[in-house]
Amino acid sequence: MRTPNHLAGGIIITGFCSALCNINIFNTPTSIGVMLIASLLPDIDHPKSIIGRSLKPIAQAINRRWGHRTITHSAVALVCSTFLFALIEKAISGHSPLAIVYFFAYFSHLLLDMVTLMGVPLLYPFSKNPFVMPANPKWRIRNDDRRAETITFCLFLLAALFMRPLFEQGFWTTYNRTFGTLKHVVSEFHKADDLLEVSYLAKRGTEPLSGRGYCIEVTEQYAILLENGRFRRLDKQSMVLNKLLPRHTGRKFVYEHLSIVNVSLDSLNRLVKGQLITEVDLSSPLPFRILLDGHTTEQKRIHEQYVTDLIFVTPQDTLSPTTTDQPPFFYEANPRIPILQNRLQQIRSRNQLYRNQLHSRERDIQQLKQQIRQATDMPTQERLYQQLENLRKTKPTHPDLETERHLAIEIAELQKQEQRKNQQRLTKLQLTQSPNPPLSPSPQLLSGHITFVTII
Repeated sequence: MRTPNHLAGGIIITGFCSALCNINIFNTPTSIGVMLIASLLPDIDHPKSIIGRSLKPIAQAINRRWGHRTITHSAVALVCSTFLFALIEKAISGHSPLAIVYFFAYFSHLLLDMVTLMGVPLLYPFSKNPFVMPANPKWRIRNDDRRAETITFCLFLLAALFMRPLFEQGFWTTYNRTFGTLKHVVSEFHKADDLLEVSYLAKRGTEPLSGRGYCIEVTEQYAILLENGRFRRLDKQSMVLNKLLPRHTGRKFVYEHLSIVNVSLDSLNRLVKGQLITEVDLSSPLPFRILLDGHTTEQKRIHEQYVTDLIFVTPQDTLSPTTTDQPPFFYEANPRIPILQNRLQQIRSRNQLYRNQLHSRERDIQQLKQQIRQATDMPTQERLYQQLENLRKTKPTHPDLETERHLAIEIAELQKQEQRKNQQRLTKLQLTQSPNPPLSPSPQLLSGHITFVTII
């Protein structure tokens, strides 16, 4: 088979086989170059071939020793050259994904030469019998049959046009995305290093459901999505999941685990306000009331997952005096709290700036990738690829979420101490003014842990 068909067929065969291994041969110019060279390399035993003319001394030496379509068209050459290529690549870069591309591209040349009348001796030098396909010689291609070569080349180009999404996404991603299964979302979630946005079509009974949200957790039985600021559970047991299509957003999400020890209801309300809670497990010696999903309940322990509107119901303020005969009570505020609140506001503003910079960087990366795919000439692709590499090398500043969270906890603790101190002052004042003062109820303090999720 001639050089154009070896190149076009090499793209199809190598691209498809690499997609089975989740390797995109068009991802970098290096992988494309390896694929093109390896798809022609077996013809190095022919001095008049393109690669033979490029390496003429080697081609002449091989041709004099073994001839054409012998040792270089065998499984021995395929395995040995791939092994040598993998060793060199691993010594240079520390890993060897290009060796897989090399193997499939080299094998594509042998596979395409099997379709010719002459075939290839795959078991050379152990056996010189040629391997051919199909068995009927009438269906094979002659070396001088330009019409058959032209038709084959056009078919390869047409196949490459339709298989481009397969090359870019990988075989299993394309397969699962076609059917939109929950299993595919699980696969994408675990291998992705960014946040997934999942579009879904489902049905609960006769009620159709549709929407999209950020995937926070997923198993083969259910998926947890963050949709419009609320958590939604898509469960195979309670609904029919017709289609789930994941999309990479380039954003990140992090879990933050907080240990809570003797924190008041007021402080907890300030802590969880506006937060996305993936798990809350708190308990108290005294019963306390919570407002969740529009229902108020009283309990000594709360253990819930994936809640957004949690409110701890606090008793009425008891800091005001009960009689007019008592002297006025002045609430003493902790002067450190406003300082820390101001600092927290500055850190939150700075973190938001860093988030915007991260989003802008990811958006520029995606735009450069799109421009590389749309570029029609190699110089433009190289220039855009160099810009992409330079952008990836720049280290962005990540938001300091840990400091922000610690400050919020410290402020909550100081506010709790402030409230307790003023409660003690008020109780002492009431004791000095009344001979039989009423006993104040014990403060409701909760302990446990809370896990938040933050999207950056």
